[in-house]
Amino acid sequence: MTRSTAGEPADVGLRDPIPRVRATVGVVVPTRGRPDALERCLDALRAAREHVAFDVVVADSTPDPDVRALGAEVCARDPWVRHVPHDLVGPSAARNLGARESSGEILVFVDDDVYVEPQAVVRLAAAVEATHDSVVVGGTVAMEPWAPDGGWSLLMVTRPNGFCRPVRPGERPTFVISALIAHRRSLVIDVPWDEAQRYYDDRLQCLRWLIAGARLELEPRARAVHDDVRKPYPLAQERDRIYANLVLALVLEDDPRAALGFETLGLAHSVKRVVRNRAQLGELLSGWAGAHRRFLADRPALEALRGRARR
Repeated sequence: MTRSTAGEPADVGLRDPIPRVRATVGVVVPTRGRPDALERCLDALRAAREHVAFDVVVADSTPDPDVRALGAEVCARDPWVRHVPHDLVGPSAARNLGARESSGEILVFVDDDVYVEPQAVVRLAAAVEATHDSVVVGGTVAMEPWAPDGGWSLLMVTRPNGFCRPVRPGERPTFVISALIAHRRSLVIDVPWDEAQRYYDDRLQCLRWLIAGARLELEPRARAVHDDVRKPYPLAQERDRIYANLVLALVLEDDPRAALGFETLGLAHSVKRVVRNRAQLGELLSGWAGAHRRFLADRPALEALRGRARR
């Protein structure tokens, strides 16, 4: 990949020496019903193994047994790939399962529709190994074809309306896309993904890790393409977005004014999405109430997590 994007020179750092990684590395690929995408994902990872040794755990939640068998067949082509079928619900559960099944000291998570460049895995693993701190390192993922200029993912910060934008100098990032991330296995074992979060799962998990004292970083030389297709906005996302924003404002930042902004601007933004379909308004308000009930129930555990990090 040689084309450039805004703020990202085409070949920045790619001619740097390939780093060496001493820790064991494992790759986790959650998948569901996309054996063709999985095959392309594993093809890309095969090339990445030329720079660092790693095994791959494919956590497969495909419900159709025939399609699941196709995924198992794809995985069976390489001895370093292990197919782990399961009936858990959601990507967060799949990532937790993959982390438990992997033996790598450093884990790299790759979505099944993400195709890494050959240096991506070794550069992510090296960035994690280079620090003794608790760190989550994201790669740069081209969100083709719908994002402007290919949309190289960056560290993000949450805007007053509860949606994200790229971080500016001096700001602390609150989110990095989970399509291509790496961290020590111990982090996800200690602070696993919240399996109740079906949407905005990576936003919430980054907040949980920040609350636990981790840092978010970006390795711009770890690149991949995300073969994503923008789908219609499901209203069910609203509850999980609101919940994540409450965690950000009232636990991580302890800022009631930010929470008020999310409540007013965020609700107004959401209502605009459903104004043409009044039947959805009740569903939206129900989701809004559900997010607050869930937050009130979870807040003591989140505060305890923050307290552990401060000790």
